[in-house]
Amino acid sequence: MLFRVDGHTKVTKIMDISSRRELHVIQPPKYEKLPNMRFEGPDFVESCGEILSVCYNQSFNKMDYKFYIHRLEFGNGKGNPCWVKLRNIGDRILFFDLFYGTGCGFYLKASDFVGFNGNCIYFTNSVCRTFGSGDFYKIFMYDIENGETILIDSPFDRVGPITWFMLTITHV
Repeated sequence: MLFRVDGHTKVTKIMDISSRRELHVIQPPKYEKLPNMRFEGPDFVESCGEILSVCYNQSFNKMDYKFYIHRLEFGNGKGNPCWVKLRNIGDRILFFDLFYGTGCGFYLKASDFVGFNGNCIYFTNSVCRTFGSGDFYKIFMYDIENGETILIDSPFDRVGPITWFMLTITHV
């Protein structure tokens, strides 16, 4: 399946890529657009067999974020699919590159990695140092439960983009 979001209306269209047939047109969820913040998204991630949509408001100083997470609910084939708001993602950790705006991320289970908290979003983005001096690229963690954004200290804080990637190794 191919997921496409109209940049203006935020309507999600799902297409069966093999038959080139449009399967569903899904209205966007209701997002809160906060004053003095830029609204971005959605980005998608497959997580534990679910399709999640993640949008966010970002303050103009680029240090304050408010994320919104919705799960695509197909409703057992009855009616049109819809987005259902999530307030908690449990043991999951979501990863996104907000600077590149790739539109997708990945997830891991926190219980599989010592030192990581579940119910969080880790993301990279740029932060303006001072006028005319370029951007630093930083790693942040957003705690979904308390709505707090934390800057992660990293040796990669320098001019030049950084990105996440996930490597899967299969033993033969």
